[in-house]
Amino acid sequence: MSVGPVDNATLTVINKTRNFLEHGVMPWKGLDEVDQLLLRKLSVLTQCGSVQSQRINHANVSAHLLCAMRVHLVNQTDLDIVCPKADGPWFEPKCEDDSFNWTLPISRDNEVATLNALEGSIKVLLAGYTTSIEEDEALLEGTSAEGGNGMGPTVRAAVVMRLREKQLLERALDDVSALRGKLDNCTYQVGLRARGVPSPMPHVVPGGCADVVARCSPTGARRSSKRRCLKTKRSAAPSSRHTWIVC
Repeated sequence: MSVGPVDNATLTVINKTRNFLEHGVMPWKGLDEVDQLLLRKLSVLTQCGSVQSQRINHANVSAHLLCAMRVHLVNQTDLDIVCPKADGPWFEPKCEDDSFNWTLPISRDNEVATLNALEGSIKVLLAGYTTSIEEDEALLEGTSAEGGNGMGPTVRAAVVMRLREKQLLERALDDVSALRGKLDNCTYQVGLRARGVPSPMPHVVPGGCADVVARCSPTGARRSSKRRCLKTKRSAAPSSRHTWIVC
């Protein structure tokens, strides 16, 4: 049975386990190659912001969530390129340099895997609802905050929440589809490294931010806008000293 490409770290640990079971050869004590690979991923993952920032926003999928999924799904070959292993007499989980760009996709294959995983997760969440958006809209037709059509205010509020959740997920699917359309025009970190071009400093998050920023006034979002615009603030990513827009 084929399981697709397997990282060298995984193959090494499998071979060591086989040698132990078949020939009694004890593996080295301490962290094995898979442990070290996961610790390196964890080190890179800290640049993807906090768990609270890794989410589906009103307007788009946050750049922090995309970053976290890319790191979780990156293979060892790509990781060695965008996060070279630090040399030394002991294991160091941090990258040799500080050039990983959390706003840029890693490689085309990694980006396809990221979008596939994200799309699949969203579709599973949507499949968990027993009604469609159209059915919820029909239930709410002719009602107010006080209720109506046989619904009390609490039941109506629950239907409104369910409808908004589904609309949020549908917009996220649209965002994933838009990102798929840009796959051939993306700047990939692996490609930059292969050409010897230094990765640019992280910048304003790509995707739906431009539209949100355009709706901002110096004091915040316009009241007439249905989208929320937050003021710029410093990124939580430890290696990026820049200003970005929260979408």
